[in-house]
Amino acid sequence: MAHRSHHALALFSVLAASCLLPGCSGEGRDAYPAPGSMEVLSVTPASVRRSENLLSNPMFDQWWAGAPGPEGYTIARDSVYVMSRVPYEGGGGAFKARQRWTKPEEANPNRYFGVLVEGLELGQPYRFEVMATSRGGGFVKIGVWERVAKGLPVPLNTDLIQIVPHAGQTKIYAATFTPVKESSVFIGAYTQNSGTEVEYRYWSLIEGA
Repeated sequence: MAHRSHHALALFSVLAASCLLPGCSGEGRDAYPAPGSMEVLSVTPASVRRSENLLSNPMFDQWWAGAPGPEGYTIARDSVYVMSRVPYEGGGGAFKARQRWTKPEEANPNRYFGVLVEGLELGQPYRFEVMATSRGGGFVKIGVWERVAKGLPVPLNTDLIQIVPHAGQTKIYAATFTPVKESSVFIGAYTQNSGTEVEYRYWSLIEGA
């Protein structure tokens, strides 16, 4: 009986000594949370979340074979432009979206190449940015319209960005707009000059000026 007591006492001494090591008490660097509990390892600041691109296919990676344009963008039937996918000079298997107009656009944003964005906050500024290469022709304008239930979209800024007609020139253009009455907006590109050609590397829309 005494022999068993000595063994129990020795085992208790080993366990007690081990709990003096870092991590056993939960105060050491390598401490683990108790089973069934949760430990927060990091928190993403709200300012980082604001920089997220609100467009689902900003670099035109999703483009199904045979499709008239990239996934998530509007392409009008019998449009006066043609969309095509071309390799990006920077390599890495990336692509650009090329738009070439065969005729001037009508004054109808429902027929423009562009993207519909829903769920925006009224009164909140949003920054739109595009990296584009002019391939000649005339100015390419990118405007923004508030989407309404019926009829044509309401102009918010039809001259948000102007892509300068300089063959081979690549630039980043950016401008800010603020939804006033509608939480859904349409961002579209158009030109009044036939033969105009432009290549888009990316479109971006983020919250904040």
